[in-house]
Amino acid sequence: MVEATIWHQLRVLDGKADEDSVDRLVAELGKQREADILAFSEALAEALWKLDTEQHFNQPVRDIDDPEGEPLPLSSDTFLYLRCAVIAAGRERYDQVLADPSALAGEWDFSEAELLLEAAPQAYEAVTGLAWDHETELSPETGSNPNGWPTVQQQGPAPSDDDGPSWLSFSLGLDEGVSLPLEELLDEAAERVQADPEWRTWYDSLGVEEVEIFPLYTTGQSEPPKIRKGRRRVAAEFTRSTSELRRPGLTDSENAETEIRELLQTTRDALEARESR
Repeated sequence: MVEATIWHQLRVLDGKADEDSVDRLVAELGKQREADILAFSEALAEALWKLDTEQHFNQPVRDIDDPEGEPLPLSSDTFLYLRCAVIAAGRERYDQVLADPSALAGEWDFSEAELLLEAAPQAYEAVTGLAWDHETELSPETGSNPNGWPTVQQQGPAPSDDDGPSWLSFSLGLDEGVSLPLEELLDEAAERVQADPEWRTWYDSLGVEEVEIFPLYTTGQSEPPKIRKGRRRVAAEFTRSTSELRRPGLTDSENAETEIRELLQTTRDALEARESR
């Protein structure tokens, strides 16, 4: 499936996944039918899954931006991004690394390779107008390939990153140069709010599996949110000025919880307005 589906589309990357090359890939996929975009995402996930092995994970690998010295240990996320870089390098390089994990050792440029994961979702949303909520049959996440982690299978699950709340997926981004002391408090507030019965009732009424809230904080001006509802997911993206986090008379914890509730309320209002049209 992998060989038949993705390599001719990945040729537009010219061997590297970064902002410019992935934009070209999104444009290429945007010419396809919905079914073709979904097939691409399945094939990409399969290719990543095949590289998800303990032998590959343990290779000494350095990103070109890493400082000189011993290669830094990979995390579950960076190993995923590294695998994206291998795929972006093309079929010949991919087949070489897949067959011989030691071929992965060395220097790679994978600091932006994670953008490859967004190509199919962006193209899908452009073509269908729906939020991306497709779950591939095979997971690309580190530790998902049971055949590739014999040691971990004996000891327990592979180390993973924070799974987040059960129905509310909250993550934030920071514009360049932005420092956000409330970052940890916002994560904690999201966990409290997702347990609120009122918000749980609203979520249950949506008929989706997940509500994803992503604010990007900037020192510039706030921008109108982008809120989309798919068949299985609601995705709400915000660009928020850090000045909006300054609410007099509130503790930092209260401030963080108020922010989460505001983001959810904006999402709720937008969806209800859309349904009333």
